[in-house]
Amino acid sequence: MKYLFFFILIFTTQIFNSQTTIINYKPSNEDFPNPERGFYRYSETRVSNYTPLIKNELENYRKLHKPPSASYAIHSSLIFRYFF
Repeated sequence: MKYLFFFILIFTTQIFNSQTTIINYKPSNEDFPNPERGFYRYSETRVSNYTPLIKNELENYRKLHKPPSASYAIHSSLIFRYFF
């Protein structure tokens, strides 16, 4: 019981002593890649002929590009890597 009281005392002290930080973001029309969702690039490799991902190629996926015969430009922020 003594330990429970001590835990509650410490816990409530931490709650009342914590500070709140307010962050105000400015609106923007900038097109930027979302690291958690969006367009992905397909990639595959096989155990018999494994090919590693190439750093420069991955970095270029993040740049804004226009797919062939498309009327829009995209950032690719995800990789779908299929292993055979």
